[in-house]
Amino acid sequence: MTHRIRTKNFLVQFKNIFLLISTWALCLILPHLQTQFDPLMAICQMLISMILFYAIYTTLKSAEDLEKFLKTNTLIIFPIFYLVSIILNLLGKDYLYLFINRFGAGSMLLDGKIYIYGDLAHLTAASSCNISVQIGANICDPFDRSFNQNPHIVDFLKILHFTNTFLLGLTSTILFFILIIIIAYKKQISILLLFIILLSPPTFLAIDRGNEIITILLILPGLYLFAKHKNIQIVGAFLLALSAFFKLWTSVLILSLLILLWKKINIFSKIIMILPLFYWFYFHENALRMVEYTQKGSRIGLSLGLKHYLDSTIKPEYLLLIFILIVILSVYFLLRSKLFDQNLYRESTDLIILNALFLTYVSIWIFGISFIYRLIIFIPIIIFLNKTIREETPRIMLQSGMILSMLTSKLLITTVFTSILAIVFSAIVAYQLVLFLKDTFSNYLKK
Repeated sequence: MTHRIRTKNFLVQFKNIFLLISTWALCLILPHLQTQFDPLMAICQMLISMILFYAIYTTLKSAEDLEKFLKTNTLIIFPIFYLVSIILNLLGKDYLYLFINRFGAGSMLLDGKIYIYGDLAHLTAASSCNISVQIGANICDPFDRSFNQNPHIVDFLKILHFTNTFLLGLTSTILFFILIIIIAYKKQISILLLFIILLSPPTFLAIDRGNEIITILLILPGLYLFAKHKNIQIVGAFLLALSAFFKLWTSVLILSLLILLWKKINIFSKIIMILPLFYWFYFHENALRMVEYTQKGSRIGLSLGLKHYLDSTIKPEYLLLIFILIVILSVYFLLRSKLFDQNLYRESTDLIILNALFLTYVSIWIFGISFIYRLIIFIPIIIFLNKTIREETPRIMLQSGMILSMLTSKLLITTVFTSILAIVFSAIVAYQLVLFLKDTFSNYLKK
């Protein structure tokens, strides 16, 4: 009897994994066929995406035996393959690196050759340039792009006389892989989920370009240490502050943490975290120009943001249809996952950090257009989601929604899923705010 049950479970898991891999493969093939946001292509992508969501959900729901098979050590496959592809590329054989980046958005090319860590070159090229740094100008960029980074980062690199793009990118990528293995070892995210995340287009694109890997390297340990409530919290605050100097969008995370956790943050951590906020307030013109020039080059299918609906990216006749679809799916997702349940959430610092991460993602979606590598913010979100949501079904529903957005991020229809997540995250934070105000008012009346 036990053998039959195991056989049945194996067949169910095999079916789920086969469905997941086949629909995932279609999501990698379809971008080569899409040319514009037309109804037929949108319907086709939506159907495939719904099947993929089902496959992700059922696979995660019944992944116990698979988790036993996937040991933490198996994650070493990723850095090994990556380092081999780098070595081969240095030897003039780029086929493995090109193959790996098929999972992402492809590699940047310069004079017909692969240019690894192309976005980091924005900074390192400027640090070796004699031209004064000005946002919006071409500062010796190998791809003739307008400079859209924090100019003071370039000044810092000039002081260090650091101009080695490859060394900076390779070091940060190796550290990223080490961090992922540590996360798996501490069981903060299941190994299966980490496998899927590492094979998703946003992660491959982030690794290939270089910038956001550094950001996530600061955020992940920063949040982990920040949640400790001891002297070590200062170290976490310092890492988070560095991330905000490096990337503007992480300032929202810091601001949210300061507002939501003000009483639980020690005075030194507060001072450290306030510094980048004052910095960007003082240099607000730089911030606005960075946002302006970051928009240029972003395109639907490899990016996310509310701005897609406010400019001419999507034809007006399709906007209403997309809006209705987003609203219907958002309401269905919220009701189906039963996220409006007070007993669902563990009251803790981790829950507040999760809300701060939700608000950060929503701000990324609202205030501009971001390339899909920014979806790696889902890694810390999933970590704190696992710590705070008690029941399996709503937790896996949210995980599946994020994984779906990552796996479909090369498709035109991805704008629907990234928008749904923005609405769902906003609704969760709003619900908890209502509960907080209700409890505060009740306690006030009792006095």
